[in-house]
Amino acid sequence: MRVNVLGPFEASTVEAAVSVVAMPRRLLAVLVSRAGRSVGESVLIDALWPHDPPANARKTIQIYIHRLRQALDRPDRIQRAATGYRLVTDGLVLDAERFDMLVRQADRARAEHNDVDAARLLAEALDLWRGLAYEDFADCLALTPEIERLDALWLKAIEERNAIELRADRYEALIPELTRLTARFPYRERFHAQLMYALYREDRRAEALTVYRTARDVLSRELGIEPGPRLQRLHRAVLRGETLTAPTPAVPADTPAQLPPDVSSLIGRDDLLDDLFKTVDDAPGTAPTVVVIDGMPGVGKTALAVRFGHRLASRYPDGRLHVDLRGYTDGADPVPADRAAHQMLRALGVPDDGIPIAPDERIALWRSRTADRRLLILLDNAADDAQLEPLIPASGRALVLATSRRPLTMSGDFIGLTVPPLTTAATVGLFTEIVGAYRVTSDGHPLRDVATATGGLPLAVRILANRLRQRPQWTIGRLLERHRPERTTAPPLETAVENAFALSYRHLTPTQRRVFRLLALHPGDDFSATVAAALADLEPTEAALSVETLVDCRLLESPRYDRYTFHDLLRSYARERLHAEETEDDRRAARTRLLDHYRHAAGAAMDRYAPNERARWAGIPEASPKANFETSEEATTWAEAERRNLVAVVALAANGGWPEHANQLSLCLFRYLHSGAYATEALSIHGNALEAMRRTGDRNAQGKALNDLGATYMVLGDYPSAARHYAQAVELFRATGNRLSESAVLTNQGSVLVILGRPAEAVAGQEKAAAILAEEGMPGNASRCFRNLASTCVALDRADDAIRHTLTALRMAQEGSDEACEAEALWYLGMQRLDTGHTEEAQAHLQRAHELAVRIGHSRIECGALDGIGIVHRHRGDRAKSLAAHDRALALAKTTSRIGLVNTLINLGETQTAFEDFASAIETLTQAAELSGEIGAVGSRADAHRALAIAHKGTGDVEEARRWLESGRELLGPNAVRLKLRIQAELDALD
Repeated sequence: MRVNVLGPFEASTVEAAVSVVAMPRRLLAVLVSRAGRSVGESVLIDALWPHDPPANARKTIQIYIHRLRQALDRPDRIQRAATGYRLVTDGLVLDAERFDMLVRQADRARAEHNDVDAARLLAEALDLWRGLAYEDFADCLALTPEIERLDALWLKAIEERNAIELRADRYEALIPELTRLTARFPYRERFHAQLMYALYREDRRAEALTVYRTARDVLSRELGIEPGPRLQRLHRAVLRGETLTAPTPAVPADTPAQLPPDVSSLIGRDDLLDDLFKTVDDAPGTAPTVVVIDGMPGVGKTALAVRFGHRLASRYPDGRLHVDLRGYTDGADPVPADRAAHQMLRALGVPDDGIPIAPDERIALWRSRTADRRLLILLDNAADDAQLEPLIPASGRALVLATSRRPLTMSGDFIGLTVPPLTTAATVGLFTEIVGAYRVTSDGHPLRDVATATGGLPLAVRILANRLRQRPQWTIGRLLERHRPERTTAPPLETAVENAFALSYRHLTPTQRRVFRLLALHPGDDFSATVAAALADLEPTEAALSVETLVDCRLLESPRYDRYTFHDLLRSYARERLHAEETEDDRRAARTRLLDHYRHAAGAAMDRYAPNERARWAGIPEASPKANFETSEEATTWAEAERRNLVAVVALAANGGWPEHANQLSLCLFRYLHSGAYATEALSIHGNALEAMRRTGDRNAQGKALNDLGATYMVLGDYPSAARHYAQAVELFRATGNRLSESAVLTNQGSVLVILGRPAEAVAGQEKAAAILAEEGMPGNASRCFRNLASTCVALDRADDAIRHTLTALRMAQEGSDEACEAEALWYLGMQRLDTGHTEEAQAHLQRAHELAVRIGHSRIECGALDGIGIVHRHRGDRAKSLAAHDRALALAKTTSRIGLVNTLINLGETQTAFEDFASAIETLTQAAELSGEIGAVGSRADAHRALAIAHKGTGDVEEARRWLESGRELLGPNAVRLKLRIQAELDALD
């Protein structure tokens, strides 16, 4: 979406201009002025009704937001924030942002004495203006700060463009423009000075003096002040007839210029440089501008600061100072603040005998000598706040750039900027620039491997690139092979950057160092402080303090609250320290504590998530630190955060000698993985558990893993594999005499057999399962058995039996407080009531099923209930509500199971047919027919053919309808009674 604010307010999408009435348009303008930030409802109310807001102001704003969402390029362009609303900036093109960017680029060009590029960029920036900023809303107080900011930048850009034109001796062309500007902005002294200079250089001295008198009269009469020093000096020069030249951005030769040499290659840091320029440009100038650049070792903090300092050199004519504070320097103590002040005072020309010995007096002199000076001060490698704060000048005209490995928390105002590792593209670009494009291209090795090997650290990239450049006989592949961390014949890349990491490591306490290296044992991508506590056998509070310190020292990263991760090279360094400082027994003990923790935490979480299935993981011992989840939501949050880690943890347990941990984790995680349709993770977890149990010879445990794998293949829509795993599980349970487990597998197997078009076999197995449960006292899984038996009876057109079994399943689920089984039984019952024409009763059951499914996070049941609700609305003739429910179901179905997606597509297609949208129906149902064919769901495929026939009949194509019905009938086996009867009825209707 494009928005223009530099003139009358305009908003447009790719298709057309955004058309909204006055008040929503004003609201949109306020959101645009603070794009990406939350705008409180109180601010919006004041913007829309500054004097007398209506009583229903908040409700009215909600209506306006709704209208805007309909008119803008995407519904989520405006999002609800904590206290108001936020305009999402992704894909937003704003002319004010482009203006800002072009002006900053022009400033950089001027700083590098490149007037040609600066003039071009300023001209492009000024061409964006079509009038005054937010011209339509000049009376809106909420927009006033942004309007004033943009207007100030606009005037400054005009002044800088004029200055370039004057340096190029284009006086004649500029005089008319400057005459208009001085009349329009009589208090802007620089415009008067520029006009005086242009007239004087055109030998129009008298007119130049008249400009000064006019300016002086206006300032004296209206403001009671005299012209400033610059205008007065120019006046005196014109009076004396002195030779004048246009001022150029120059640096006095006798000022200190101590910045280190600029780096030759600084790739991938343009965005950070833009942020730095914007920070300096937006600084109010009432206090020093202090920027603290932090980041992990080797990430390029100093290189960025040096590049930025060189770009800004001409803005600071009083000097550019540099001190290495040695906060992290091998073999050296950090430089005390007073000693650093001594060094910089000498650079400013203060002799040694003029610098006090007492530290406080030395700092006081430093601040006195830097007051009102335009200095750029680079304080590199700071250790902490105490070292840095005394060196901040008192002047508002100074810029302090500080670098540190850890984020600082100084008492004064400062801007923090964290330097991340390079992106893959930037890593490749830096490597190519150093090695040479021809060699990289001719080598042909994938350069993403370089990014992987270096982790995006510029230091590591430069080391690798320079090694390759110095060895013309090597290929990139050979280089990376020789620098794999596990090789011992050549120093790995980690050794080359080890010194940078070691300096930070040595600053840690012994406990913090131990936590750092033990965390390398964690097999997953990220971890919590609780995991650190388990690995290091610490109290949770002590572990949390340690990991937060590691984050502060940039040895860990924290992408979100209480989640931590390693940079790849730091993980390798941690592993190197682990093997150097921990014995094999210590490492195994730590891994055991880690696995104990995950097993205990998973059991505690599933106690809340699926309390009726506790028998599956009974006997899991407690571990330290103790896990405690108050609600099912807390348990789900933990499982979501740890899901990928649990896959890695089970693999470690299964293959590393902890088979029982793998088995118990697999058993207790089944319901969570199955309900969330996390099939990929489930295959890995249950598969690893199966292999571990095969190695121990535990056939009962093998049968349980096979049963869970069968259920997972069901979710994936691989029904032949599901049937195969269920059959193997039944054999094992029969061999061991585990009748209850056999009944559970038979129940599940029946669902697969129905889908595969074998309902009679399904009924036989499910009836046997029910008989076993009756003999064994009807334990908790009886509900699921009867629910599946009901589903099979539906396929056999035994409606009364289906309802009876479903009611039994519902009663058992409610008696056992099993919300998942209750929700599923209600869903089935609602669909059965729909088939019998009891719409009101069906809606009640489906609504309750949906509420339960949402509460427990069961997406498959939620999908099915929504689908049924869509059918309810179809029967009532409410097209909009019906399609809305189907659309929500379809979105869920795409993330749950393939058979669920097929059924949802069929129901959506039938609704489209019912409302005579035959083209959409045919497209939807064709998808259902193709997908059901791919997954081998014979009954669903035949049902899709039946629905396709009805849609074609609606178009008037009777022969095509007949063809689909006959092909559907041919797909069905002898036991698919209900569907066969439906297809035959449709065929009879055609005749």
